Amino acid sequence: MSWIAIASEETRWIDTQAFAEALELPGRLLTRGTLLIETRIDPRAEPKTLLAYERGFPLSASLTLQVLPDGNIILAASRGGEIFHTVIAHPEDGRPETLRLSLSWDADRTWARLAVERPDTDGSQLREVQALPPPFYEDVKAVILHPQLRHTAPDLLFFAVSDEIEPVGPLPTLSGTIPIDTAQGPRRLDRLGSGAEVRIRGGKTLPVLQTVARTLPAFGSFRPVRLRAPYLGLTRDILVAPHQRLLISGSEVEYLFGREAVLVPAQSLTHGFAAHFEPCGPLIRYHQLLLPAHDALCAAGLAAESLYIGRLRRDPARLGASVLAGTDRRALPEHHRAGHPLLRPFEAVTLVEARAA
Repeated sequence: MSWIAIASEETRWIDTQAFAEALELPGRLLTRGTLLIETRIDPRAEPKTLLAYERGFPLSASLTLQVLPDGNIILAASRGGEIFHTVIAHPEDGRPETLRLSLSWDADRTWARLAVERPDTDGSQLREVQALPPPFYEDVKAVILHPQLRHTAPDLLFFAVSDEIEPVGPLPTLSGTIPIDTAQGPRRLDRLGSGAEVRIRGGKTLPVLQTVARTLPAFGSFRPVRLRAPYLGLTRDILVAPHQRLLISGSEVEYLFGREAVLVPAQSLTHGFAAHFEPCGPLIRYHQLLLPAHDALCAAGLAAESLYIGRLRRDPARLGASVLAGTDRRALPEHHRAGHPLLRPFEAVTLVEARAA
């Protein structure tokens, strides 16, 4: 199993089967799992409590997550007489940003890990922390289904609970139904495997080193974006994650920006008519391909970046926490970005309008 509970401003969802089985015996603990939180952070803002929950009967328990203007995040949890407290700095550059926080734990191993990431960049902090008291299933259910029992800041996008240790770092961003150009013609992304030859921008082919897939909450930086055909040369509509980067070239790019090609995050296109956020259920499954070199896949007529891992193989801790955990790091490539400029939302809309004219 994986995600068992998700809450946002509009959503309160739990996996009823998972909780029915877990709550057959009162007082059952979620001894292994992950709490995932996404929030917007303004570095100029006052200290704020992102999420807080407390109960006093029959056994006291609490959770508090605070963000300070100096870039520190404070996490405190308690259960009975057990107390957990840690501070971690988040990567910031002085501008409003989205942060993703992942707290994972395994009570049987007396182990816990806290990760703080920026979904739109490669910035992250990852470290093991003291073992925390695992939550009760009853508390997880209460904090999700009864918003009056919790405090959440207006900037909190969503929070979710999994009964697994969820990976952090680079995650898949493409719907499995997207047709990808291969040496044998277009094939669905979710039907490609290691060794398949895929075409990249310019017609060259590269072998797939590894395929990755993950089911994720369909909120925040995972909320699916529908890119609409025929804009940007698409032959059909496709679904991608908001931070999936698209490589766009052509005469309009050279005229407007003086560059051969530019990168556009999919979410930037939702400000115009070429894309919109797609309503769906609480979960979505994304896929991606790891190639020997970081390049753009030919996806339904559009160039979409493949999985970027940078120098992940040089950092054993980050590799072990990622979707590529267990992979021999000697078999992993090192990726380098081509240096194409990343457009801002208004620039992306201007480009799409110019190409549609």
